[in-house]
Amino acid sequence: MRAGKRERLTLAAVLAWCTAITLVDAFVADGAVLLGFLITGPLLAAIYGSSRTTAITGAYAVALALLLGLPDHIFLTLDHVVRVVIVAIGSGLAVWLARTLERLERARFRHALVADAGEVLGSALDYEVTLIGLARLAANRIADWCFVFVREEDGSIRQVAAAHANAERQRQAWELLFRYPLDPDRTEGPAKVIRSGVADLVPEVTDSLLGTISANRENLEMLRVLELRSAMIVPLNVREKTLGAIAFASSSESGRVYGPEDLALAEELGMRAAMAVDNARLYGQLHETESELRVSRDQLEAILGGVADAVTAQAPDGRLVYANDAAACSLGFASSEELMRAAPTDFMHRYRLFDEDGRDFPFQRLPGRLALNGEDPEPALVRYHVVDTGEDLWSLIKATAIRDADGRPLLAINVIEDVTEQRERELQLRLLADTGKALGRSLDWEQTFPEIARMVAGTLADWCVIEVLEDDGSVALAAFAHRDPEMQKLGEELARRHMPSAGRRRGALASGQSELREELSDEEVAGAGRDPEHLGALLELGMRSALAVPMIARGRVVGAISMVSGDDSRRFREADKRLAEELAARCGLALDNARLFRERSRIARTLQESLLPPMLPSLPGLDLAARFRAAGEGLEVGGDFYDLFETGDSGWAVAIGDVCGKGSEAAAITALARYTVRAAAMRQDGPSQILGLLNEAL
Repeated sequence: MRAGKRERLTLAAVLAWCTAITLVDAFVADGAVLLGFLITGPLLAAIYGSSRTTAITGAYAVALALLLGLPDHIFLTLDHVVRVVIVAIGSGLAVWLARTLERLERARFRHALVADAGEVLGSALDYEVTLIGLARLAANRIADWCFVFVREEDGSIRQVAAAHANAERQRQAWELLFRYPLDPDRTEGPAKVIRSGVADLVPEVTDSLLGTISANRENLEMLRVLELRSAMIVPLNVREKTLGAIAFASSSESGRVYGPEDLALAEELGMRAAMAVDNARLYGQLHETESELRVSRDQLEAILGGVADAVTAQAPDGRLVYANDAAACSLGFASSEELMRAAPTDFMHRYRLFDEDGRDFPFQRLPGRLALNGEDPEPALVRYHVVDTGEDLWSLIKATAIRDADGRPLLAINVIEDVTEQRERELQLRLLADTGKALGRSLDWEQTFPEIARMVAGTLADWCVIEVLEDDGSVALAAFAHRDPEMQKLGEELARRHMPSAGRRRGALASGQSELREELSDEEVAGAGRDPEHLGALLELGMRSALAVPMIARGRVVGAISMVSGDDSRRFREADKRLAEELAARCGLALDNARLFRERSRIARTLQESLLPPMLPSLPGLDLAARFRAAGEGLEVGGDFYDLFETGDSGWAVAIGDVCGKGSEAAAITALARYTVRAAAMRQDGPSQILGLLNEAL
């Protein structure tokens, strides 16, 4: 039941009650005076009706009390006046009571509405959903119509809600808003409130006002259909900006007319709605920002996680605040979380650091530490020696500092590129290239092998021994080299003194197979010593890891190369063995080629000597000399010859010949020609006859 209708019924009931008391007093109660009971009418009106109803009822009761003085025959007597005054005072008290109850009811209604509105506004994070809920609540409590408008970021105004208790009437409002959206430039209505940020109370909605806010005749007719009677529009103000507006309107259905108290309540609802919209937008922006940051972080972690290089972020105290999986793997941790939990001192116990030249590399010189000290460090090439496993790792470390506004380092971003494979390959290629150059410079292996041993001792090992097999099967020391020059003499004496005999070859010389000892135990080191003096020298030289490879050329063992690591900074691995085998193959082939060249040279000299006169005779009056020079490089025998011999009767013959061709084929013709000339000269005197016989022989 609507409030106006209920109020009219209440007024009619209490007036009828007062009338009934009057009639009973005047016509039924004989001699009884019921005039005082008229006070019950205003009291009932105060309890069940409004102050207006109570005031009307009180005035009616006082008027009836005056009139009852006539039938009760006490008109204007003292008793009558007292009774009328009592009714008047009671009516006044009833009016005061009614107004008090109205204020309490309005306060209760206000608080209940605000509480319900707060619950609606806090029920969802989508502010559009909450504003629609607020509009529906208002349309059932303080208005017949409720419209909500929101200003977008670009300045346009969007209709969010249009609510009415009647669904059919609500469709009329939505049709109006869809066909005629709110024009932000209108001089009246919600557009004006949104621009000014000031609430607007319209106690009576006139037709001229509707004409002002309408766009055309059709729009005006649609507004008239809503039957608006009174309205109030409040802005959605928060943080010194207006987010939109809420319009509350009554229609002829309720006949409600809004006043200042209603506007105050509407403004409070608008303030709460504005806070809800602002919080929802801020939350949305925060959520969107967090989502973007989360996506960016996930993308960054995915990128850094997929990067093969280790990436870490280091705080000024040395603690890691970020590390990808590659960093954890390269530093020997199970996960990046475990790596970040590790204290900086843990790394000092796990690793020993060396520079390119094998010198100790202090942790304080790492690029990340230098960056945190305010420097712009250059990339550093560092060798990590893993203490537990003896493994050696090479890393190229780059660091960049992230600074605050004052230039102070906040973080150091380290990029650690594992260059172990490249570095080892580079060292291997450099060693093989240097070895090739040394072997190519000379066929004198007695000179090149010591140079190669020094190369090995400077890169792969701490000391190196090269042994060769002689033709009689004995073993000869070709070279010894130690990284420490002070140990060089000790090592050479030890190697020469303990060379194995011909029948007692050992290791790679005997088996023809490579032998790798990654970690020599104390028992193996003790077993390598032939006597206490030998063992003491070996311990002084240092033995922790050993590698021996045979030098094989054309299917036979011609020598061996032994390499020893003397401390914990290096262990030989399979890659070292493959490199050593390639080096030994080159040295073995060079050794065998040198020996073959020497043998060929010896044979060539012998053959050449057989083709030349053993000595030149002495002739009276002549000084004789001769020299043989090969025709080309690498040709020690050939077709050029000379001869001087006695022909009899104190005659001498001189022969100088040039055979076409070079090498051994020409040498064969030379031998035939030389001795044929000698034989022909014993029978013929003329050179032409001698050459004729030579031609016949050839």
